[in-house]
Amino acid sequence: LLNSPFALAQASAFADRILAEKGLDEAGRIERAYLLSLARKPSAAEQSSVKKFLASWPAKDGETSEAQERAAWAALTQALLALPEFRYL
Repeated sequence: LLNSPFALAQASAFADRILAEKGLDEAGRIERAYLLSLARKPSAAEQSSVKKFLASWPAKDGETSEAQERAAWAALTQALLALPEFRYL
């Protein structure tokens, strides 16, 4: 269910929404993603873990930096939507 085409499409749309917001740096985007999905700000540990996750996302051959960033954010938003905290909000 969490890897269904519908769930992947929703995570991708969520990532696009976060990336489209103007005036946010990476920390601001992370905070915004948490606020939208979990109705709270990330803890310092979560913020740090997410930054490491995004920085470590592997690039595919020939992939642009924008595509790599979008793929990383789509994976992050999919993870946020899969959290029990989201499902039982």
